[in-house]
Amino acid sequence: MRLATPTAVIAASLGLFSQGLTAQAVAGTVATTETGEPLGGANVMLAGVQGQANVAVRTEANGRFLIAVRTPGVYSLRVNYIGFKPAESNVLLQAGDTVEVQVSMVPVATGLEPVTVYGTRLTREQLEFESRRNVPWGFSFDRDDIDSLEYATTVMEVVDQGVPWGTGPNCYSVYLDGRRSETYGVEYPLSWVYGMEVYPTYNDIPLEYRDPFYVSYNCGAILLWRNLTPDVIATPPFWTVGVGAG
Repeated sequence: MRLATPTAVIAASLGLFSQGLTAQAVAGTVATTETGEPLGGANVMLAGVQGQANVAVRTEANGRFLIAVRTPGVYSLRVNYIGFKPAESNVLLQAGDTVEVQVSMVPVATGLEPVTVYGTRLTREQLEFESRRNVPWGFSFDRDDIDSLEYATTVMEVVDQGVPWGTGPNCYSVYLDGRRSETYGVEYPLSWVYGMEVYPTYNDIPLEYRDPFYVSYNCGAILLWRNLTPDVIATPPFWTVGVGAG
């Protein structure tokens, strides 16, 4: 920070004359050391080192600032701006004087803590499950929910333990990855399941899974979503054919 030689000025010409009292002021410009570009929005504080009150302002868009105080004395001028090293210097304000300063801010590198981002590839079907897992009219179970059930070994046992009224009063249509299944769901091992949606009544079922040819308001739907990765689903199955004589 370079301080110019204090220059006495007529207080009234700067608008610092009030009720017959003269005032002292610090005026100046805050800019970068590298390019000389003015820094608007820098925080400038004038702190009294002899018991005077502290005063703080922000620089204008052109880097200019003006701080007036009523009491002469020694003050500490401190300038802060994000990304730059703080600048600080003492200023002697004599009665009626305005001190002009040029503040040059030195850029400083700011180290940030490393951030690790984890991504998970989901299938289109798994994304559909995630989009509805918090609807209030159904019950959803992800892998953690299923594993937390102590005695569940089949799909229907998950329903029995996870849905308040279980499977007792209802019948269910079962869908696997969005396609209607001919089974009741018991045959699917839980290790296959990425997520489950259970809708106890017909009115709870998402519209695209309501069967218009089989409307029973006491029957709901179970949507099962497999935990296969996109790579596994994209891999064509390897078929073998055995021929034998009986």
